[in-house]
Amino acid sequence: MPSCLESFIKDIVQQIGDAHEMLDQRHYRLLLSLPSNEKQALAKAIIDFGWNIGSPKVMKYLQKTNILSMSDLIVNKYNQNQCDAQLIFNDLLETEHMLLADVLKNANSTDPIGLTICDLLNEGFKRLCNDAIQNPNILVHNYLEEVDEYIQDECFEDVRLMHLKLLLEEGPNDTADAAISAQSNWNQEITDKHSVFKSFLSSIVGNDFKIKRLTLETILSKCNDWQQQNWKTVLLLLRMVIDTGQLNEFKSQELNDFKKMTKTFLKDTFRSSVDEEDENGFYVLFLIGRQITRYNETLLGNYGTWFKDTIGEMKYKLKTNQFTLAMQFLAGMVQMENDTDILDVHINTYIPAAPRCNELVLNYKELCRSRQMHLKNPNADKTAVIDEDVDFFLDDD
Repeated sequence: MPSCLESFIKDIVQQIGDAHEMLDQRHYRLLLSLPSNEKQALAKAIIDFGWNIGSPKVMKYLQKTNILSMSDLIVNKYNQNQCDAQLIFNDLLETEHMLLADVLKNANSTDPIGLTICDLLNEGFKRLCNDAIQNPNILVHNYLEEVDEYIQDECFEDVRLMHLKLLLEEGPNDTADAAISAQSNWNQEITDKHSVFKSFLSSIVGNDFKIKRLTLETILSKCNDWQQQNWKTVLLLLRMVIDTGQLNEFKSQELNDFKKMTKTFLKDTFRSSVDEEDENGFYVLFLIGRQITRYNETLLGNYGTWFKDTIGEMKYKLKTNQFTLAMQFLAGMVQMENDTDILDVHINTYIPAAPRCNELVLNYKELCRSRQMHLKNPNADKTAVIDEDVDFFLDDD
């Protein structure tokens, strides 16, 4: 190796170990003028050298001068030590997003390097999404927003969908009934102080109509799986999709499309839960209905309106045995409820009873009052009494 190149590599290595040293114009001109064999030697030396605090700024220049791309470096590191490669990836999420963009652009399933990058991204994003859901403050930069200017729309859409899939599939799983109990608390956890996290989620769910519509379809499709899943994340993403401010910017026809999608999903979920005697499906109906009405009254009205249209009209939509089953499901949810405002709606909404079902309705209202009283005054020695003479499984007339 020529002595001048050896000296130059020493300078570069010094830059890698120093957070404040910057490559000057002399170094940059020399990088551009290196013959191909010396560029290869320099690239190999950088790959063999460990990643350090000054590495991102050095790699920025090496990539600009076509000596070594970030993708080539991180794939080499991944093949040597996957943990080291993940540490490098973590750095790219916080600094020099042009380098991260290069890695994203080269993720594909058509060549070995692209496949390796896909594995690296999947592992890295999976870990980050899990950590962010558990602790939103862990995100200090919305890297999706930063890389957007460096990659084409098609590439960004692939990255966005990867994040959406990971968020919906990973994380702690809960049953739908447990989610009913936790829903209000979950909604209160994400506040304006988590602005970076909310910006991150906004990038994932998209801003324009077509992308938001696809995201909503994906989320609602996920909700059709009524078994255990990461309901906290599902509800949070739904909240971001139906954000009132953004939806109000859509055209009237586009907004009507969103209304139709949400109403159809809830109508089908209600019908299938009573037809198939599926209590979990009934819980999902309320999880989604409550979330939508809380964060966008344009789609379904407020919660009181939706509850009246859904439950207050059951007498005219269901057979007597189905009405009885729905009342049983409602009664089963009362002890899971921790939101006194929700209970207030249930208490004050008129529910016309199907034939021979008046006592079921009255009993349900009493359960709601008792639960509300307990939540407002947990030490009060008052409990609801369920009328054991009421038959929850009446036959059709």
